[in-house]
Amino acid sequence: MPMNARGFSLVEVLIAMAIVTIGVLGGARLLGLGIVRNTHARKVTAAHHLANQVVERLRLEVRFDIEPAAGSGTSGGGEFTAANAWKAERLPYSSNDAVGPGAGASLTSCNPPGAEDDPVTAYNVGPLPFRSEGQNFWVCYRIEAPNAGNCLADAACATVKVIWAEADAYRAHRTLAYLADGR
Repeated sequence: MPMNARGFSLVEVLIAMAIVTIGVLGGARLLGLGIVRNTHARKVTAAHHLANQVVERLRLEVRFDIEPAAGSGTSGGGEFTAANAWKAERLPYSSNDAVGPGAGASLTSCNPPGAEDDPVTAYNVGPLPFRSEGQNFWVCYRIEAPNAGNCLADAACATVKVIWAEADAYRAHRTLAYLADGR
């Protein structure tokens, strides 16, 4: 071994270890942040899918679940038109969608802390418990008759709100959809 060859000093090794530690800890922090954001994004995506499912179910209900016209030989109410279609608002969900009363905390308001609407919306229905993509959600919805002010003049509109609980508060996703007249 030649005399001029030397190894690393203790100070150089400690500095190198400090630099590597800072890099590893920074990467671990980014990894943790990525996991949290990925979890939140999955919940938002699941809520979006559930809201779209509810809208499609409401479109089916509003279009086809209306009683036949009076005088048509069957019992019933008025003829189906865009003006009265919104009255047939009930959500037909299967028993597989519903969450039983023992599955998590119950929600009594469609505007819980952290998920309030601005301005506050009064929902006709909800909160209804659902389980979708392994998560517990609550669905609220409001159907308005056709009007030129808030909706289209010839179609009812639905506001669907999907709420879920996170560690610190409730979160929500809202969807607005137009429910066209029957065909």
